[in-house]
Amino acid sequence: PNFVEDMPPSKTAPDKTPYFLYVGRMDRAKGILTLLEEWKKAWYKDNGKRLLLLGAGPLEEEVREIAGALPQIEYLGSRPHEETLRYIRFAEAVLMPSEWYECFPMVLAECAMCATPVICRNIGNTAALVREISEALLYDTGEELKAILTDYRKADYAALFRNFYEARLTPEKNYRIYGEILGRLRDTP
Repeated sequence: PNFVEDMPPSKTAPDKTPYFLYVGRMDRAKGILTLLEEWKKAWYKDNGKRLLLLGAGPLEEEVREIAGALPQIEYLGSRPHEETLRYIRFAEAVLMPSEWYECFPMVLAECAMCATPVICRNIGNTAALVREISEALLYDTGEELKAILTDYRKADYAALFRNFYEARLTPEKNYRIYGEILGRLRDTP
């Protein structure tokens, strides 16, 4: 697995109004356009759900245009890593709508370190990892995403993600795994 060094929590939120967050490449395979189409629906606007977008990529101009036309979506572009982690830490959840098979996104490890839940499309290894924490955060369709967001509360999942980080994604846990693998290789004739 990937792992990340634990960081002390930031005390100041980058944005005081609650928000959901997308962090990643602005690319069709990452599902950003599908997510924006879902977010455009009146249900999200009428319920005050805000979506912040962090990242850059080939669809950056198209994403900027869509976000500019919708008051509940804000495109922030690419940000320095520390600032991105602050956005992750204070987000209600990070949305991972990827439409291709991710291996192990670093954003997932960073979310777990920050005790920020991940809501993701039910595909690939990202979904397998989130499923270990809570199947309730996986979706296949826009209607299923809508159902998750209807009753979603960060407090229901934050500790589960932090526990997952402490159990599996710290440098110490991973150094031990690597040491065991190297030990087995060294002992193999």
